[in-house]
Amino acid sequence: MITNWKSRLLFLIFSWLWVLPVFIFISTGSVTGVGWVVVTFLGLLWAGGVYFQVRSAWRWARRFGSRTVFSAWVMRVAWPHLADRAGLVDGDDNGPELDTVEATHGGWTAVLRTFNHDRELSGLKSHRGYLGRTLGVKELKVRDLGTSIALRAYFDDPLASKLRWPAVPKGSCARDEDGRNVDWPRFHTLVAGATGSGKGSAIWGIIGPEVRSGKPIKLYGCDPKMSEFAGKVESVFESVAFDSDPIAEMLKTVRDLMKERRGQGRDFVQSAENPLIILAIDELPSLYGGMDSKKAKASANNLDEILRQGRSLGVMVVSATQEVTKEIVSARNSYGWRIALRLERAEEVTMLLGQGAVEEGARPHEIAPATPSNGYETAGIGWVRSDSAGLVRVRFPYTSDDDLEQLAAFRPVS
Repeated sequence: MITNWKSRLLFLIFSWLWVLPVFIFISTGSVTGVGWVVVTFLGLLWAGGVYFQVRSAWRWARRFGSRTVFSAWVMRVAWPHLADRAGLVDGDDNGPELDTVEATHGGWTAVLRTFNHDRELSGLKSHRGYLGRTLGVKELKVRDLGTSIALRAYFDDPLASKLRWPAVPKGSCARDEDGRNVDWPRFHTLVAGATGSGKGSAIWGIIGPEVRSGKPIKLYGCDPKMSEFAGKVESVFESVAFDSDPIAEMLKTVRDLMKERRGQGRDFVQSAENPLIILAIDELPSLYGGMDSKKAKASANNLDEILRQGRSLGVMVVSATQEVTKEIVSARNSYGWRIALRLERAEEVTMLLGQGAVEEGARPHEIAPATPSNGYETAGIGWVRSDSAGLVRVRFPYTSDDDLEQLAAFRPVS
């Protein structure tokens, strides 16, 4: 379907040019055989163009819904008026110009060329509520593309439905708002969320695909509250530590395994001799509980060393916490991937995802609590902060006890 408005205008002009010779032939009464050939050819050309346009629109409507097609059409036709009403056009009639509108998962995406980028970006963010209501969309997000701006329209929450493991292909850990599968980038990862936010879904959403990949891997778990890694799922791990002394010993063991790999080059290559090592930590604030000050300091140093040096050596840390405190987030820069599930306050969002995250659209503090009454429908929804992709809203697959049992059976006890 032609989405660029200039291309559509040219198409309409040329597709109707056949009317001119028809008018001339009929008005002069001198329609010759050649004239009829020309008229017929141009008429077929016009009919073919209309057919392909209608077919393309029908396919759009069947794939994305008639509401999407209609709203995208309104956006395409009415954008100059909308921009003017929203105060985005200056006194010289300069403002953001519509480039393309394309239907996408759950809505549409429009790309705008800017005249005064910073002013127009600020104006779009301020008036996105008005624009969204006018266009009949549930939410309108503004994305800065550098030299242009994208408007992403959603009619419904694309992450509202629970995501089950079978729906996520091997190698992926979550799904974003645009329906794309999200892969774990193999960065140290920090998962933060209040009680019932779905931290287990995020942890197992990351670990599960690595286990199911069949590639060489060794998992080590620290679970000071004996909740997430206890029971049958322990068989997935080389070892799980629940108490203070075993936790301290495990941190030292993983640190030593990492040190043995030094000098093997800058890029880690996963192999039977060098399996991927993942240290999973549940309830990070309780990690050093029960340790004396000397052992706690040594354990903290071991973890810090793993965080600083482990990634290039194939040793990753996946930590989960309910508390977003200064002590926890002080090491956030060591975690290349940070996941914010439901949090209590906007200040926690800023501490975890960085200054300006709320203004960029990250709102985990507005996620409704997952409860039995709502079927835990919001568990596993959150925002990720990636060093490469910025802020992305995602949903991790719901992990049931049956899923964990299947995962435990997938990797036999060594």
